[in-house]
Order: sequence, then C-alpha cells, then structure tokens
Amino acid sequence: VYAETYENQMSVLKNWTTKLLPRPVFSDVTGNHSLPLDAFTAPEGWTFVEDWFMSIDRSLTYDNESGLREVTDVVYEGETRVPGTSWGGNFSSTWWQDVVSSL
Repeated sequence: VYAETYENQMSVLKNWTTKLLPRPVFSDVTGNHSLPLDAFTAPEGWTFVEDWFMSIDRSLTYDNESGLREVTDVVYEGETRVPGTSWGGNFSSTWWQDVVSSL
C-alpha cells in the first residue's frame, strides 16, 4: 500500500511558512483535500513497518520542480488581432505560454 501526502508551505518575505495558506498544511497532490499525517491509519491486521520519512521518489504527479525551495517560471503573453482592429478588442485573442508549451 502506498499513500502520498504533501506538506504545503509558501514563501512570505523570503521565509517559508504554513501561516495563511490557502490550502491545508498536509494535502493530496491537488491541495484540495486535507491529509494530515496523523489521519493515516493501518488497515485492520496491518502495521506500519517504519516511521514516516520524506521521499522524493518519482510518482505520476512528480515533476522536475518538486522538492525545490523556489521556482521561477517565465511566461509569455501572446496576442493576435485582425488587421485594422485594436489590440484587446472584440476581434483579438490572448493566450499564455511558457518556453516549452502553452499553459
């Protein structure tokens, strides 16, 4: 049996904290469902063989930014328009894209 819970923190004035988080301190990968460490119990007849430990094993939800203290993402704004119309008008469209693909 394998279970994942994530500890969420945010950087405020270059200090990592759990205060005023918009999500639970411990949650599933989406950050929407609270999964505190003490809420995990072994099924009847089972026992945990060791204490909790931090693991950065690659799972389906792991990406290259996992485990980093800070991440800077470069995002580009793209716009199109019909010639003769203004930017941001009814005939324009806006999208966001990073270096690799669209967001």
